[in-house]
Amino acid sequence: MRTLILIYLFLITNLFSFAQNQRDTIEVVKGFGTAYVFKGKLMSPRDLLDLTQDNTAVYKELKSAKTNSDIANVLGIAGGFLIGLPLGSALVGEEPNWALAGVGAGLIVVSIPFDVAFNKRATKAVRKYNSDIGN
Repeated sequence: MRTLILIYLFLITNLFSFAQNQRDTIEVVKGFGTAYVFKGKLMSPRDLLDLTQDNTAVYKELKSAKTNSDIANVLGIAGGFLIGLPLGSALVGEEPNWALAGVGAGLIVVSIPFDVAFNKRATKAVRKYNSDIGN
């Protein structure tokens, strides 16, 4: 989730260069994270699945990648919430429970390998997809 926001910002600054590439391939864009662009549009994991559903091998790989993405997002969101609770308490003058923030930070750290696994699997699947369409 956190990398997705940075990716959006990166893509907005480079939108014109992506819009010029209107081929049928999926572009892998590396910046603060990895983004997947098809015909100038940023693709979510769900979009990638929809686009590749006719290619069984690619679809299967992307489905596994999406599972990793879903786990990373759940852990990251839960971790952010657990960090935000004590910070909100501190802002309103209450005694914050910093143990919750520690657990939240731990969940975010645990989400990182799942995010890395998603990017590796999705990039592998995108390369296969692009090679299968003749590029």
